[in-house]
Amino acid sequence: MTPFFIYAANNLPAVTLPDQFDTATPINEETEWVIFSMNHEVSDVINKAIEDLKITDIQSLKGAYVSDISKMPSMIAKMIAVPKMKKYTFKVLLDKEGDITKTWPRKDLKATLIRLKKMEITEVVHTDQIAVIKKFLQEKTIQK
Repeated sequence: MTPFFIYAANNLPAVTLPDQFDTATPINEETEWVIFSMNHEVSDVINKAIEDLKITDIQSLKGAYVSDISKMPSMIAKMIAVPKMKKYTFKVLLDKEGDITKTWPRKDLKATLIRLKKMEITEVVHTDQIAVIKKFLQEKTIQK
């Protein structure tokens, strides 16, 4: 069974989310791909893939890494998770309330890899495998 699933004619709305430093960062028609996570374990796999590939500027690769941290207790987010994210060499855009990403394609315990063309979703992959995430990211670094 293939891990690819096409969401025909669905769009992501253009949004602006804060990163781990509270810097507003847009996801707009220039964005060609998004990696989306909803839980800690999957985020760890994504982070490892990004670090292994030595990616430091996801936005320059026309992408975004978004984490829905709305289910995380606010004290944990504020005292532990966000300070840890500040040590990353790359931006993680945060949906703190869960409102912005609530309609995005998702599967429990899976990373969602989304390809976009002018905010239209052209492809969605749900995975928890680092090799799949790395391959997706490597395609972006080669295209740059």
